[in-house]
Amino acid sequence: MKHRKFLYCHHCGNLLGLIHDAGVPISCCGELMQEPNLVDIKDGCRIHADGQTTVVDMNFPRDGVPQWVYLQTDIGGQRKKTEGFAKVEFHLGDHEEARAAYCYFSDRNIGMIEC
Repeated sequence: MKHRKFLYCHHCGNLLGLIHDAGVPISCCGELMQEPNLVDIKDGCRIHADGQTTVVDMNFPRDGVPQWVYLQTDIGGQRKKTEGFAKVEFHLGDHEEARAAYCYFSDRNIGMIEC
């Protein structure tokens, strides 16, 4: 599976999620943006699918609740702010399947779990 690509600025903290990667370097604050570290979070995150509803349930005692969650599907993806809640619910289209969830904790790491 091809993973979603994110870019991070080490100066200001801007974070981009690329829709299409044309291979051209992207700059911010006068320097090239870098890909953040992808950290396996299978021990603190569970993904439950029930029909067209997919719930990402997070339990990260050390890191707290992520700022947002991105759910990658077989045909695209969705991003939601967690609003401080440890569960985020996504509603998928007909025949759409979850592939991976990414959790952002406001540092240079993004947690990732494959479905």
